[in-house]
Amino acid sequence: AMFGKILHEVGALDQIAAQLLKRFGQSKAHYALGIAGLICALPLFFDVAVVLLIGIVFAVARRTDGNIVKLA
Repeated sequence: AMFGKILHEVGALDQIAAQLLKRFGQSKAHYALGIAGLICALPLFFDVAVVLLIGIVFAVARRTDGNIVKLA
């Protein structure tokens, strides 16, 4: 949880969200998050990957004005 908070405070989550949306577009944000989840989940334990990805999901939802449940 501390690592997620640090990423949020320094703006890293917003940068990750911006790059995902830039490459995939707002209409395919859920695909971008799925690929990010696959990349993060392979080398990490499940709970660590969830903590990292939930911040990215919130950042993408803020940028797209989308539904968090639909994106997650």
